Amino acid sequence: MLDNLLNIPLGKLLALFIDKFNSYGWGLLAFTVATRIVMLPLGLLQQRSTINQMKVRPLEEAIRRQCGADKMKANLEVSELYKEHGVSATAGCLPLLIQFPLIIALYKIIRMPLTYIVGLASDQIAAIDAALGLNLLAAKRVSATAEIVIAEKLFNNMPAMVDAGLVDPGIRTFSYHFLGINLAETPRFALNALLFIPIFAGLTAFIQSWYQMKSTPPAPSAEGMQKQMLFTMPLLSVWIAFSMPSGMGLYWGFSSILALIQSILLNAVWNPKKTLERAYAQAEARAELEKQERLARRKANLGGVKAGQALGAGDAEASVLSGDAAKLLEEQKAEQQAAKERREKNYAKTLKFRSHIPDHLDRDLPPTSKDSKGEDQE
Repeated sequence: MLDNLLNIPLGKLLALFIDKFNSYGWGLLAFTVATRIVMLPLGLLQQRSTINQMKVRPLEEAIRRQCGADKMKANLEVSELYKEHGVSATAGCLPLLIQFPLIIALYKIIRMPLTYIVGLASDQIAAIDAALGLNLLAAKRVSATAEIVIAEKLFNNMPAMVDAGLVDPGIRTFSYHFLGINLAETPRFALNALLFIPIFAGLTAFIQSWYQMKSTPPAPSAEGMQKQMLFTMPLLSVWIAFSMPSGMGLYWGFSSILALIQSILLNAVWNPKKTLERAYAQAEARAELEKQERLARRKANLGGVKAGQALGAGDAEASVLSGDAAKLLEEQKAEQQAAKERREKNYAKTLKFRSHIPDHLDRDLPPTSKDSKGEDQE
């Protein structure tokens, strides 16, 4: 099933780019760009989720401070806070969950090029293996990179394989050599060009993680984990590049570069750091307003002002915020009202309110225009 959903379509897409550029390396880079473009909507969803989380983070931190050590209560209240403000805690993880099976599929495509890129049947690949005298597929333990070796030998011995009738003259063939590197080989700890691939994969992963941490300030509870990820992801990238053919490391490093460019462009439009700073400023303005209102009420009580009685001019000034703080609060209220209206609009569209409410529950609701017309006619 996974072959039909991912492996075969992605293999054909990679083959298309290899044919277009007449190069395995450039085709793989073009394939990486194409996959990132396809996943761009998920990146937009992740960015929107991050922005929404930044807007409510001061409120979330206040809840966690109030709950103290009762983490279960804090998580429940934070969950309600997210629901109230339309924040999805899982939307930020969705691109990673989608990318994981994509990487697994790509790994299988890269290590089995004759099956997914060239499109040969298994018995035909076995015949080519035997004709070349490799006998890699006949071994008790077949190597994970057996097809790569066979594909490379097939490219070097193409005329003989055509004369033997094992392949058609127009079969897709390609060289794994790219900028002086054989992408069919697996890097080793040796001073050669292949060592560049793990370094490239690890360095790009580190730069991406560093920029992500710098542009999206983590919550205090997750700050330690974020710092660990800063070094864990690059080390994981280096390990992957050392344990797989170089083509996989090239894809991994170039994908990190594209993810970094995507983050820079999205942050230019929706900046999480600036959104968080604004949210903290709104929280401070709200706290200052509440403080001044308490002082005004206390002063009014001490002066003998009764409930409902207007305050004096001097007292009223104590409850007035500065222009910037008042503007921040007004903007926050407008954003919350707009979010509330969007949710109510979505609910109304989904439920179609009155058409789904039983008649015996409908009597307390105000009449619609349709009902009013019916009553007038009667």
